[in-house]
Amino acid sequence: MKRIFFLIFLITLPLNLFAFKVTVYDLSEDDSYFNATDIENNKAITLRWTSSVTNATYYINVDSSSKSSANQIASGSYNGGDAAYTVYASDILAHANNKDDGEKELYILIEAQESEDAGSSSPKFQENIKAIIVHFDRTPPPVPSVSSVVPGENSLIVYLSWGANSSESDKYGFNIYWRKSGTSDEPSVSKNVRTTSHKITGLVNNITYDIWAEQIDKAKNVSDKSAVFTGTPREVFDYYEYYKNSGGKEEGGFCFIATAVYGSPVHPIVYVFKAFRDTYLKNSETGQKIISLYYRLSPPAADFIRERPVLRFFSAMLLTPLAIVLYLTLKPSLLLALVLVSVLTAVIIRRKRTGLILPLFLIFALLPLSVKAESERTFGISINAGDYKPSKIDEEEGLSAKPYKEIFNNKSEFMFKLGLDYELFQRFGTFSAGTMAGFWQVLGKGIYNYQGSTSEKSQDTTVFNIIPLELNLIYRFDYYAVNASIPLVPYVKGGLDYYIYWITDARGDISRYQNSENKTFEGYGGKTGYHYAGGLMFLLDWIDRETAADFDMEFGVNNSYIFVEFYRAIIDGFGSSGFDLSNTGLFFGLYLDI
Repeated sequence: MKRIFFLIFLITLPLNLFAFKVTVYDLSEDDSYFNATDIENNKAITLRWTSSVTNATYYINVDSSSKSSANQIASGSYNGGDAAYTVYASDILAHANNKDDGEKELYILIEAQESEDAGSSSPKFQENIKAIIVHFDRTPPPVPSVSSVVPGENSLIVYLSWGANSSESDKYGFNIYWRKSGTSDEPSVSKNVRTTSHKITGLVNNITYDIWAEQIDKAKNVSDKSAVFTGTPREVFDYYEYYKNSGGKEEGGFCFIATAVYGSPVHPIVYVFKAFRDTYLKNSETGQKIISLYYRLSPPAADFIRERPVLRFFSAMLLTPLAIVLYLTLKPSLLLALVLVSVLTAVIIRRKRTGLILPLFLIFALLPLSVKAESERTFGISINAGDYKPSKIDEEEGLSAKPYKEIFNNKSEFMFKLGLDYELFQRFGTFSAGTMAGFWQVLGKGIYNYQGSTSEKSQDTTVFNIIPLELNLIYRFDYYAVNASIPLVPYVKGGLDYYIYWITDARGDISRYQNSENKTFEGYGGKTGYHYAGGLMFLLDWIDRETAADFDMEFGVNNSYIFVEFYRAIIDGFGSSGFDLSNTGLFFGLYLDI
């Protein structure tokens, strides 16, 4: 068998030694199409190719891959490497088999002598060279029409229709023109628009504009102008503008340290710090020095925090427990009551301790006798998603409309979250502390400003975005799942939240609202709150223990769960005015013990 392969190799060796490859480069779309103007101006294009062959001759043919002089544009000597030749429209048409509009094929042929027999009378041609296709089109496309013009905020959306009986090559694009009605100004133009709808921006509200279009085919022939259509841009309220115009109190923005962290100078927790300052610090010399130092150092700190939403979140997590302690110092009777309740609870538990022996004995008697070997568990990673809607956002006191319902159709959208927690101890279940961050977005259409009670949807898009940030304490009763292979794990969790939000207008910019007193509000900020949840996890290891063990050894994933949880979040700034981003719903996800 080896001898047969060797003989085949020897027989084909001369052919292998001689074989050479020619690479011909494609033309760009602009170069491959010739329109009426290109033909009139005798447009030139450049053909390019390369090869390792030497001592050769090149031929450029039209509509023919054979060495026929009738269809040759040019020929010449070629000694390898990169080469180029400029061809004109008149050259191609003069040598084409078909002189009419349509496709023409250009061939680059290479003729070379055999290297081992320079005197051979049978030169070799490179075969199977793909043709370069060029198109000649002198016929302009049909006239298009402007179907409709929809007003927007400082903009108009133009809807177009292709000209009647347009071929596929005619449906390339449009040139769209506009100018103020009743003027002879030089029109503005959007060229080579490739879709049948186009948004013209930068216009002036309540000014009427004339709009017309031309159709373009692939060869860039241009049709006659369409009939003129008119449109008038109108003021559109995005969500935040409509909310503020309806009496909403959310001011947006991020303020100074405690004020900035909690999103409002009238936030209840901000009042706690102010009350502690006025009650204790101002009444002592040391306290006055602390106040003086705070006001000297706080402005740059506030600027630093203001530009970093994540830092604002963690600042809130640190300041909230401090605020609770300060509040208790301001309310000594409440502090005393809490101490008495704690002492009384401890006494009751101690006296009842003997009554707990039997239940505890039964519980531990049922514990598994064998413990399976697994890698150490330290961290947990969770990925979850669920429907979210700020269900109380339209219930704000003082609102004259229901902005969320009218603009977003009361929609709920999926909120996605990614969490990381650290397992503090693993005794009778697992107790963890962790963080979680996510993203949520809902899209709606703005409302035309009619300066009245009537509301009508525009085509301008407005977007409400939220990044939820959480600090969690979690307890999972996973003792039997880990040690006895019972696959169900109930759990509870709770913690503090900080929801960063921002609202965009039709241009994708942060929404801005100016009231009758010329005060400007921006549609971004943060709301604090808390959450609690309870759920049930299912241990996936129970389905295929062998794969789970391999997953543990290879990647350190000790246990894998899927879960469903009932989730309640109260995100109202702890009772402050403005947005209430609270929500109740179900979340589903995946949890990995690592």
